[in-house]
Amino acid sequence: MWTYKTRAGKPFPTIAVFNQCPLTVPNVLTLNGDNTNDVFLVGNLEDYDAVSLRVFNRWGNLIYENEDYQNDWSGIDSKGAQITDGVYFYIVVPQSTKYPYDDSEKSKYMLSGFVHVFH
Repeated sequence: MWTYKTRAGKPFPTIAVFNQCPLTVPNVLTLNGDNTNDVFLVGNLEDYDAVSLRVFNRWGNLIYENEDYQNDWSGIDSKGAQITDGVYFYIVVPQSTKYPYDDSEKSKYMLSGFVHVFH
């Protein structure tokens, strides 16, 4: 942070500026154990206090849910079984105390879409 002084030698008040980067998500997971695209990596996760992830199968059934996601989902469903090849749908919702959101702003930062899963 910079502190500038006025002509009288008194400092201006310090202003904290935060830059919140938007979240990014992959569209393909290759769950083959080669350490490339083996987990659902949400980019810029560190800019938020918490990020929730919900994953649904093609019938709309919730197969994975985590309210404090830490880039660690590797295609294991809530019962502990490996998911099969196919298309899955996700909802990623960030939460932050630094950036208060009203209902309309939450939709700007929420992500939803699909991810192709291959083994």
